[in-house]
Amino acid sequence: MSGDAPVLRAEDVRAGYGAGDIIHGISVSVAAGTVASVVGPNGSGKSTLLKALAGVIRPSSGRVLAGDRDITGLPPEEIARAGIGYVPQVDDVFAPLTVRENLEMGGYLLSKAQYDVLRLHRTEIPGSSPLNHEMRAGVFDCAACALPLFSSEAKYDSRTGWPSFFRPLENAIGMSTDYVFLMPRTEVHCRRCGGHLGHRFEDGPRPTGLRYCINGVALTFRPDVSGTG
Repeated sequence: MSGDAPVLRAEDVRAGYGAGDIIHGISVSVAAGTVASVVGPNGSGKSTLLKALAGVIRPSSGRVLAGDRDITGLPPEEIARAGIGYVPQVDDVFAPLTVRENLEMGGYLLSKAQYDVLRLHRTEIPGSSPLNHEMRAGVFDCAACALPLFSSEAKYDSRTGWPSFFRPLENAIGMSTDYVFLMPRTEVHCRRCGGHLGHRFEDGPRPTGLRYCINGVALTFRPDVSGTG
């Protein structure tokens, strides 16, 4: 595009997680050949805005346009092919891949159910995951980026309907606080790709006393085939 025509435009965008919007009525325009920054304090909605522009979360209202094309609600891999993507604040992207291929990683591998949980922070129906009954030795990986998250040695039956663990693997997860149900909860996500996994509660078994309550659709299971697990 030439001149001052915007290559990216947001019009009156509202977006958030669950039933609550974090950003309200945001409008921005980025012209070709310019660099734009989003500046604000922690919790002001900077990441939420960027995720909404890149399709990682779907705006609840408003429009996002790439040039003259309305990309509102498109899956993130399609938006990435238009040259727009969200890069989480991590330093361990996939080195062999190009920038665009890294941006597409979080989208094209996911089913709708996986996308709803990992990217939209939704929750699967309790008792729906086959991983509830997975008792073999092995490792549970992130369904979006394949980072190892939990060992079968830490899995237990919490009788909640979701796969549960009393500890994650080292340097595997990140945590934040959400207020989806108007009370603070410890949200658990993949350290590498930022995909939402579930929540952590302080009612687990020894030795940690913690319960990592994880959506099974956010995980894949790799059985231990060495015979030593």
